[in-house]
Amino acid sequence: MVCKRITPISFCLLPVIHIPTMYATARPNATRVFLPTRRDSIRQTPSRSVRIPRSGHGHGHGTTMTENDGPPKFLDELRQYAMALHTKEQAPGSGKAEAPKERKPFQPTKAGVLRFYEESKVVYDAFEDIVLQDDRYACLRNTGLERGPALAEDIDYMVATWNLTRTPPTGDSAGSVYAAKVRDLAVSNPPAFICHYYNFYFAHTAGGRMIGKQVSEAALDGWMGAFYKWDGPVSSLLNNVRDSLNEMGGAWSEEEKKASMEETPATFAMAGSLMRLMAE
Repeated sequence: MVCKRITPISFCLLPVIHIPTMYATARPNATRVFLPTRRDSIRQTPSRSVRIPRSGHGHGHGTTMTENDGPPKFLDELRQYAMALHTKEQAPGSGKAEAPKERKPFQPTKAGVLRFYEESKVVYDAFEDIVLQDDRYACLRNTGLERGPALAEDIDYMVATWNLTRTPPTGDSAGSVYAAKVRDLAVSNPPAFICHYYNFYFAHTAGGRMIGKQVSEAALDGWMGAFYKWDGPVSSLLNNVRDSLNEMGGAWSEEEKKASMEETPATFAMAGSLMRLMAE
């Protein structure tokens, strides 16, 4: 199904958010720990800590699909913008941000991961409700990337297996705040909404899976649930969605494309506010 061309109802460019690294912190004094590079792999320490970003999401958005003899497609531009927010060590050749001086260990807990799942589900549910209700996003329906049902399954498993207590998200919790933001952007600034959609779903299939494996070993007795499993090859699912997003972005004006790209730092900040829950 082809998405309709999206024209913002109340379009305005959001101000660029200046951040010292690729990940903006949602708390002014929060410790910044960035995702390691291949040379600085995530590793478990005797205290069951792992190195994952306290203030961002798993970086990596898959490979670009532009033909060599064709002009860059919208997602190529969006990915390039996102990669520039990485450090040079993380993204040689494209990273421009300075690396933080300190790298402190991140120690997830079962209760923290449960809360991360609960709050993340609120955000995924928001995205998935929006695309079902708004015909402008019809091409993003039933993509196979949906995570809401998988998280519901994993939350039930964790509660039953480890006798954990649920913490229903409140109106001012990280997930609820993010969900409210994407619901607003879906109406008022669709290009910015698409930036959040792209980063939230694509990052989970890349760096998010790497982080999930390390967290499972450090805090979940090696268990990885449905959140990290898809029906069919993930690459095929991503390619289908990538084509839809490229078609959508290809119809935008330069101003609309700019609005989408400049929302990238906010996507890192909002995802970071969720990820930190695993160690709180």
